[in-house]
Amino acid sequence: MVDVDFDSPAAYVVDAQGTRVDERTAELSLRLRVRLEHSDHWRIVATELNP
Repeated sequence: MVDVDFDSPAAYVVDAQGTRVDERTAELSLRLRVRLEHSDHWRIVATELNP
């Protein structure tokens, strides 16, 4: 099993001169669990997504 925790980082909004004018905070956080098997190549045999 492979567990992956994914949190989207903050994103900065800049104007044409590169000045930061806004910041968007993370709205995405999830955990993905994947079961892999190997037989000549890796194969995903099960997934589970928990927001």
